[in-house]
Amino acid sequence: MMESSSRPDVRRTTTKMASMTAVSVFLLCCFAVASVASQDCDQFAATGRSFNVSLGRKWDSNANLKWKFKDAIIFYKRQGTVITGKIEDINTDGSFKLTNVRKDQEGLYSTEVYDQSGKGQPTKSIKLCVLDPVKKPKVEATCEDKNVIIKCIPDKQPKDVEYEWLKNGVKMEKEKRLSFQVKAADTKADKFACSVSNKASFEVSEAVAHNCAKTDCDQFAATGRSFTVSLGYTLKKTDTLRWKFNDTIIFYTKPSGVIKGKKDDINADGSLKLTNVRKNQSGLYSAEVFDQSGREQTRRTIKLCVLDPVKKPKVEATCEDKNVIITCIPGQQPKDVEYRWLKNGVEMKKETKLSFEVKAAETKADKFACKFSNKASSEVSDAVAHNCTKTDCDQFAATGRSFNVSLGYALKKTDTLKWKFEDTIIFYKRKELVNSGKIDDINADGSLKRTNVGKDQAGLYTAEVHDQEGREQTKKSIKLCVLDPVKKPKVITTCKDKNVNITCIPDKQPKDVEYEWLKNGAKMEKEKKLSFEVKAAETKADKFACKFFNKASSEVSEAVAHNCAKTAIPGLPDELWGIPIWYILGGGGGIVLLLIIIVIVCCVQTRRTRKLRLKDEEELRLEWTNTEQHHHHHHHLPPLPNHPPPHHPHNQQQQQQQQQAPGNTGPRQSRSKQNRQPRPKAPEPNSQPQPSPRRALQAQKHANDADEEQPPPLPQPRKKGPKTQVD
Repeated sequence: MMESSSRPDVRRTTTKMASMTAVSVFLLCCFAVASVASQDCDQFAATGRSFNVSLGRKWDSNANLKWKFKDAIIFYKRQGTVITGKIEDINTDGSFKLTNVRKDQEGLYSTEVYDQSGKGQPTKSIKLCVLDPVKKPKVEATCEDKNVIIKCIPDKQPKDVEYEWLKNGVKMEKEKRLSFQVKAADTKADKFACSVSNKASFEVSEAVAHNCAKTDCDQFAATGRSFTVSLGYTLKKTDTLRWKFNDTIIFYTKPSGVIKGKKDDINADGSLKLTNVRKNQSGLYSAEVFDQSGREQTRRTIKLCVLDPVKKPKVEATCEDKNVIITCIPGQQPKDVEYRWLKNGVEMKKETKLSFEVKAAETKADKFACKFSNKASSEVSDAVAHNCTKTDCDQFAATGRSFNVSLGYALKKTDTLKWKFEDTIIFYKRKELVNSGKIDDINADGSLKRTNVGKDQAGLYTAEVHDQEGREQTKKSIKLCVLDPVKKPKVITTCKDKNVNITCIPDKQPKDVEYEWLKNGAKMEKEKKLSFEVKAAETKADKFACKFFNKASSEVSEAVAHNCAKTAIPGLPDELWGIPIWYILGGGGGIVLLLIIIVIVCCVQTRRTRKLRLKDEEELRLEWTNTEQHHHHHHHLPPLPNHPPPHHPHNQQQQQQQQQAPGNTGPRQSRSKQNRQPRPKAPEPNSQPQPSPRRALQAQKHANDADEEQPPPLPQPRKKGPKTQVD
């Protein structure tokens, strides 16, 4: 009985195991089929987007190419001629273009390539799968105490999508869920984004930064500005109010009057006034309020933080073809500032960078501004509108001036030319014959002359040229716009201490004019206003001019140089031949001083030499005199006759001159001394001539001091024969 009862249980168990095995096998097969189905696609495309089915090989544009989709020919090009499809269906590399992809374009794409000789080239088939594109997700940050919950909101996404987190643009490998938590203090400078993707497309959310890093400040004030520390209570006249700053009473009032501080220190509601706030006023402010019976009405503590205020930014618009680049120039801002864009006063939430691009035609009526802020202050730039919208005018002419409407074609004498203005023929020339207008209405190249242009000449000009056989050579339409010409501006300079104010006076200009500054003929890129200031010393050699222009004309003012650079020496320039005048004066003064020193040294040296020479000559005369006396006393010379020869001053003077050495510049002795000097005895007729006193002196010196160097011999007096006295 027990055996028979156990058999049905075994059978049921076996049946259950078999059924479970079958289910498992079925699920595995389904999974394998699904895996194979998802893996047998070579390429993936997203619906509604463009896609290129690659050829998979290099392609020669001269080769024959055939594209098939599910064995149906969708493109065929043979010997340079497109037989099936359009030439725009393929790219230069032979890949097949799909635009606005649909689900019915999913399937097998195959190609056949033949070279010019008809030889087939190896190709491969491509299985294309079309998937729905993913949608752009969104990230939200939620503050929870000291933490932040970062959450990705995917919206409605297609199947088989994948997610990943980005922190400051870098993939976060550890985060695999749609929500995670981080420390607020550790991530206050980080930005988070989530990416959603499938095999055909991907999208990344906007990067988000949280604002959950709590500061211990209750209120914020900006330096240099006024601020009110709020009481948060409606003060009554019968109340007692006490304000403290860091436990020091700064204001105390009772119903009887103000005890500490001034009445103007608070507002009517009891809030505390702070004017011209400074950094040392940041701290803890506490307020206490009591009623007339002494019961506490309120008590409040406020932590005030003082920050530097933000500065006013600036917006610039730059035209680039049909687009406009809007740029915010922040200047030097304090730390921890935020900025946002405003379009016509409304915040542009999508624009998160300091520069972005817009379509010129779509934003020609809009004004853009950027706003900088911190927790204590905010500043908004001036709203700026661009002027980049292109007009439909091809050429521009100025009223009252001459203008040529260009033909853009080299006209031949045998050509027929017809000019129209608003469908009215204004000039018609057939070969050499002018049928309408005058020959002077056109130039040699066929361009149309317009003289003393008026506003009524603005409009559409059409030119038609045919050759002598009547075949059209060219046809051109020109939209001409006529504008008022700009007027010549004027530049003035104003001296301000060491600076110069350069101002352009535009006079009455037409609309839509632009201007620029020129310095020595070159454009000054940084100067955008009609007046600016420069250093006088740095620009004394420069000339400034301002230029006004529109699309039809331009005018430049006279170049002006200022005279505000004061020279150090009146009447003299600061530079001469590029050299500072002080260098020249200093060098010249140095040369003059050197010459004076040289002259003084030469004079002193000459005077010293002259004194030494006079002294030597005096000593020489003394020695000569002693020598003469010695000869008179020790030699037995015949006595002089009783009647000396008659005195001849001329002969005596001549003799004295002969005895004087050549080149002797010593002082001449007086006539009385000459008369007192003893005359030498006249030599005997047959005797030898006596040596001169100087020669005798030389001989004596040579005998006494033979070791000394001998001086050069002195010149001898002329030898004359003795004069015989006639009785």
